Amino acid sequence: MDGFYLLALGIALLLLSLPYAEITYANRLDRLGLFGIIGGLLILWGIVPRPDAFEPPGPLLARARASGGSSASSRTSPSARSRPCRRRSTSSPTSTRS
Repeated sequence: MDGFYLLALGIALLLLSLPYAEITYANRLDRLGLFGIIGGLLILWGIVPRPDAFEPPGPLLARARASGGSSASSRTSPSARSRPCRRRSTSSPTSTRS
């Protein structure tokens, strides 16, 4: 991962040195210099990590509700608090009735 950033920084610095060299040695700034400025800045902008906000999918579950407790958390919606919690039956699905 570090190699990617070093390579991107090296290319960006090389591109940004084009307008400096063009102004210093040729006393002008042509399309090559503008390409260097724009390209270097785009590469630097592209390697900056973007913030990523995670939004958990689905409704929020209360810890006390899931463990069978009677108190509900304030994070659950009112409609989720009013519904009873279903528990799995302990009988096997292959049992026969007699």
